[in-house]
Amino acid sequence: MLTARHVGWWSRVYAIEVDGHEIMRVSRTWLGAMSLETSAGTYLITRSWFSGRATLALDGTVVAHAEPVSIWRGDVRISGEGLTITLRRTGWRHAGFSVIGDAGVIGSITKPGLFSSTWCIDLPMTVPVLLQCFAAAIAMAREADAAAAA
Repeated sequence: MLTARHVGWWSRVYAIEVDGHEIMRVSRTWLGAMSLETSAGTYLITRSWFSGRATLALDGTVVAHAEPVSIWRGDVRISGEGLTITLRRTGWRHAGFSVIGDAGVIGSITKPGLFSSTWCIDLPMTVPVLLQCFAAAIAMAREADAAAAA
């Protein structure tokens, strides 16, 4: 299972770890742009404030994208690396997201507590790690947007 641990007090940076070993970092600017820093390079995540769409690109080549599919439920469909998954907000405010695949719910991206700064990314290894991290970045951004709007 992957975890995303908040790094620093005021920073908007999360270290994504597997069994305590950092594999990449997710950074978020004040303007909403994000990046995934990996050993292969830095992936840029751009988001549209109007459409809610997001793309994940390395050196200008889009490798995955996300788009809202249900305004009422807050579902987000994420496609990349030959796979499509859907994030669906679950529980009461900031509880997390269910991850839905072709066969139904396949995992979750959750915070263990309302005031927790750690996210648990519980997805099967059939979902590529890069796609898991992109989904986690989108989930964290949506949670931050919802908290700012409240």
